Amino acid sequence: MATKSIFPFLSLPRELRDMVYRFALSFQENKKTNIDGYTSYSIIPAWLWINRQIHQEAAAVFRKNIFVAISTPWPRAFEHIESQGFVPVLAVGKAGETFKGYHLDVQISSPHIDEAHTFLERFIILLDDLKTFCDFWFYQDLDHPGLNTHLELTLVIKDPHSPEWDSRIVPKALQRQFLEPFGVVKSLHGIKVNGEHYATIAKSMREMMETPAKSPEECFEEAIRLKDEGNVLLQNKQYREAIKKYEESFHAIHILVQGRRRSVWADAYFHAELRSGPRKGQFGHIVRIILRFELVANTILAYFRLGEYEEARFWGMRTINLMGDVSPEEPLDFPAGKAIGHIYLRTAWACRELGKKGEALQFFRIAVGYLPSERQAIDSEIRSTLI
Repeated sequence: MATKSIFPFLSLPRELRDMVYRFALSFQENKKTNIDGYTSYSIIPAWLWINRQIHQEAAAVFRKNIFVAISTPWPRAFEHIESQGFVPVLAVGKAGETFKGYHLDVQISSPHIDEAHTFLERFIILLDDLKTFCDFWFYQDLDHPGLNTHLELTLVIKDPHSPEWDSRIVPKALQRQFLEPFGVVKSLHGIKVNGEHYATIAKSMREMMETPAKSPEECFEEAIRLKDEGNVLLQNKQYREAIKKYEESFHAIHILVQGRRRSVWADAYFHAELRSGPRKGQFGHIVRIILRFELVANTILAYFRLGEYEEARFWGMRTINLMGDVSPEEPLDFPAGKAIGHIYLRTAWACRELGKKGEALQFFRIAVGYLPSERQAIDSEIRSTLI
């Protein structure tokens, strides 16, 4: 019987062994992002447990990953942060509690909760995902006005790999990556920065935190400007650039587009009458809805002009499905009626190109109800589809 030979891994040059360790243990090397913008990581920690020499060599590579520990007073908050905030959580529960290799400890607490009844749940994320976490926190505060006034934040900076008797200061550039993302978190009840740190970086973070978030009026002004810039690009046949501008316009009103995922935040923030700007006197929630329809309609057109009919249909169908069933015999009088009509019309074009004539005819007939002035042209589209 032939015996299995064991590959003499340790006979390889150290440079090659380090390459293997990086492929196995670097989260950055093992990052995957799917079409909806979800990020996941997959490493092979077994390399740390083979033998003493390989452990020492592999650990040196593993330690180049920079981790952040986050503690919150809400049980299973990590599930909400991961599913709604799209922040990849690496460890939670016992694994999160026992892991000590983090450089930044983020402690979120509330002075209004009795310490005896406070349960701090810790989970671990990568530094690369800290900005995503802070952005999610920013949107949570906009969705729940006054949330942050009940919260305190303590940030503890440390080098987890230096002995207690030689607490080395974390490099300045790394400290900036730790603190700057928190600049978007506003109106906290209190904030502390502990551990050896550069006071100038902490001061800069506090100044950013004290800068108010853009008002709804400012958000709309920026969104309209970006949409108009996108329309110019669309007219100039710069379709890919136009789509990017439309995504930036969505972002200005706190709607994030990542791949095929669109996340809508801060609904409560826009429930107010606008006091200035081009939409003064109008209700912010309605203005936002109209902008959304206009941006979707133009995004569909840009994808259609690119010949990307599947994408054009996808974004059209997403909005159509959200609106629910609409009867072709019921033309609707709505402030965004023209944009809705163009969504149906342009989605119908894409469906026809994809051979989905039944869908195309249905959407053409609905489009007429919103676009009575374009009835003749749409009737022509229907006839050409029937041929």
